[in-house]
Amino acid sequence: MRIFTLILCFFSLPIIGLAQLPTDFPGLELWLRADSAMELSGARVVTWPDLGPEQRDLTQSVNNFRPLIEENALGDHRAVRFNGTNQRMVFDEITNIRTVFWVLSEDADASGFRPVLGHSTTFPFFRGPNQSIWHPEATDPGILDGTTR
Repeated sequence: MRIFTLILCFFSLPIIGLAQLPTDFPGLELWLRADSAMELSGARVVTWPDLGPEQRDLTQSVNNFRPLIEENALGDHRAVRFNGTNQRMVFDEITNIRTVFWVLSEDADASGFRPVLGHSTTFPFFRGPNQSIWHPEATDPGILDGTTR
């Protein structure tokens, strides 16, 4: 599975209006952009900086677990590509996620149950069967009862 992530933002408070800078969003917990400056080892992402006020940079110390940068993945936009098996990044736990915006693309032949956003002991954002975005039993009920668009 390839997952392309362009923008990923977590909020602890509802969004009041549209803005363009991380500082324009009250309650912003994490803001990632694939076009931001990252620490790389070749084409592998070592550190993906959080552009938000909390500065929860994503890191990966194990080279084989690092996702890849893919230039011009979507038109002329850069993407971070995760292989769907062992590539992942680590950041400080966020316990008050209320709103998540992300841009993802998955290969048509992807299979298995993988978290889009994981945790070491729980799986609130666990992917469901047959390429459904949420798992009917593993995904947090607060997410299942919310709105996915």
